[in-house]
Amino acid sequence: MKTKLIPTIMVMLFLASSGVALVYASESYGWVTGAGTIGSGDELDSFGGWAAVFKDGSVRGRWQHIDQGGQNIFQGKVDSIIVWDLNGPEVSEAVPNKAILGGEGKFNGVPGYLFIVFVDVFDHYYSITIYKNDEIVFEADDILSAGNIQIHPSNKGHPPF
Repeated sequence: MKTKLIPTIMVMLFLASSGVALVYASESYGWVTGAGTIGSGDELDSFGGWAAVFKDGSVRGRWQHIDQGGQNIFQGKVDSIIVWDLNGPEVSEAVPNKAILGGEGKFNGVPGYLFIVFVDVFDHYYSITIYKNDEIVFEADDILSAGNIQIHPSNKGHPPF
C-alpha cells in the first residue's frame, strides 16, 4: 500500500502556524503508541491505538476513541503519519515529540469517516477530529487525565527517523 497523507493541507496550515523547526513526512519511520483518557466525569473520553511506518514505506495502525458521556465510538485504520520535533531547552528529549496520524474508520458502526489525531508527548496532549464529507462530526481534545502516549525510537522493523 502506498503511503497516503490525507490531512496534508490541514497539517501544513498547522505546521505553518506553530513555528515547527523540523518535519518528517511520509519518509519517516518509527511508531506511535498510546492509550488513556481525557476529561473526567460525564466528559470522560478514552482512546488507544498505534501507528507505524514500516521499512517498505507502508503505514499501518489502528485507533479507537470512545466518548463515554455521549456513547460515541470511533474505530479507525491509520494510513498516514507525520512526526516531528521542536528544538529548544524547554522541549522534551523525546525526538520526535509530536505526531499527527489519520485514516479512515467507522463512527458508531457506520463506515466512511476520516480522522486526524494529534499527539504531543512533551505536553501530554491529545486531540481527535472526525470528518464526514468535509464536515466535522466529532472532536475532542485535552491534556491526558490518565495514560501515556509514546513516539518510539527505530528498531529493525521501524528504521531510524
